[in-house]
Amino acid sequence: MRKFRHAVESAVLLIVRLGFGAGLFYRGLTRVLDGSDAYVATLVAAGLPWPTVFFWGSVALEMGGGVMLAAGVLTRLVGAVLVVQFVMTTAWIHWWNGFFVRDNGYEYAVAQGLLGLVLAGFGGGVVAVDQLIFGRKKNKDKDVTAATMADVIAP
Repeated sequence: MRKFRHAVESAVLLIVRLGFGAGLFYRGLTRVLDGSDAYVATLVAAGLPWPTVFFWGSVALEMGGGVMLAAGVLTRLVGAVLVVQFVMTTAWIHWWNGFFVRDNGYEYAVAQGLLGLVLAGFGGGVVAVDQLIFGRKKNKDKDVTAATMADVIAP
């Protein structure tokens, strides 16, 4: 039962990483393709210093972080940085517009921040590059063998 639960957790984390990572990458890409003018104007209106730097930092985090999440590379770190980004965007941009995303409210930013928090807390799961880099040492220290998807499927 323990192996099955571990495999389900890893499958859920894989699905979350792939979906969230793809969404972030696409959002960053559309910001680049649409141009920075409207987004930078929003940041200027919010009173942020260096709005162009914030714009390109956001694009780099969304595109680079999206790819990293999908692959499961430094998942906890990327998740933590995304939490910071979405707390900042909620506080500076969306909070004053109310809850609903249709009014440019904080609904979507909070949901994305919570996804980042989940990934920062739980990591990428077994099916992640992080597991290849850090997993063996961690599991060796605990004297526990991590279940893989094959362990659950194979009798």
